[in-house]
Amino acid sequence: MKHYLLLLLLTLTAAAHPVAQGSMEMTLHPDHLSINARISNEAVFLATAHAAATPPDAFAAHSDYLLRHLTLTADGTPLPGRVEKITPPEDRSAKGFTRYQLRFDFTALPREIRIAQTLLNEITYAPGNPWESTFLIATQPPGLVADGTTLFTHKAPLILLSKPTAAPASKSIFLEYLAHGFHHIIEGWDHLLFITALVLTARRWRELILIVTLFTVAHSITLVLSVCDILRLSSHIVEPMIAASIVIIALQNAIRPAAAQGPLRLALAFGFGLFHGLGFAGGLLDAMQELPGLPLGAALGGFSLGVELGHQIVVLPTFAILLLLRKWMSEERFTRHILRGGSGFIACVGISYFVAALRSA
Repeated sequence: MKHYLLLLLLTLTAAAHPVAQGSMEMTLHPDHLSINARISNEAVFLATAHAAATPPDAFAAHSDYLLRHLTLTADGTPLPGRVEKITPPEDRSAKGFTRYQLRFDFTALPREIRIAQTLLNEITYAPGNPWESTFLIATQPPGLVADGTTLFTHKAPLILLSKPTAAPASKSIFLEYLAHGFHHIIEGWDHLLFITALVLTARRWRELILIVTLFTVAHSITLVLSVCDILRLSSHIVEPMIAASIVIIALQNAIRPAAAQGPLRLALAFGFGLFHGLGFAGGLLDAMQELPGLPLGAALGGFSLGVELGHQIVVLPTFAILLLLRKWMSEERFTRHILRGGSGFIACVGISYFVAALRSA
């Protein structure tokens, strides 16, 4: 029982994908670094603890928050920063963006500038699950980022060099977003719980391939539609639906295991997969939109492949273990302890996540 409670806690702490997206254009001058930051109003509202009807001074108040959560060092020396200009958004809803012009001075052109950010990390989306901010990065002159990184997150500092390197090719963007997609899934236990619940009832490799393929096709459709700004839904709708999908599939396994196969199961895998695709897109929609054609295709392809690699790392070993257990255990024991017991646990986790998602809506 103690182990179950620990696993439940670990699962809840990594359940959702609360990400605010934006972009930063960094221009290096002989005596200072200028950062033109495009910040989502959602991030402004969260950081200033205001609702969507935030008064105008909240946008100004957010500039101080930006400076506190951006850490810059030039060759190891901290860089002081200041806000030079604030451009309030035309759209003052959560879908709009505010621009902040930041300036960081230095006395001599440094060899490298290290930039770290912890924006929104102190704000909780659900128990143990903080918000985060991601930014698409561009530099003037091009190629200042040491490793060609185009996506800036809290997980690793951004290193700018004073001498430009080669501009990042589509291949490097592909690999960067492949890693991003992989980590997005490995850290997104809501998707992994859903696919695990689907796999629990599969008896043959053919069934597994069919279920996973339908789920993949479904979430790929909505991922592409979201990035192309054709179909988008609020995270306040998507996250509860993802949680509900976990509960419904798990309860179907536990209550009517005999019916957890066939056309209905395939339809549920595809239908709920559409919502999971919207969840996958949550961390990179606006970042991807600012990429030109070929890099955009490379980023989308890399992210999608990373998501699938993350899935397979969980799905294949899980299914292999289930096949072994079916051979070692009687059908009655397998159904009672593995299928129903495991599904009951997943349903409990899903219900807890559903409640947390509704509270955050």
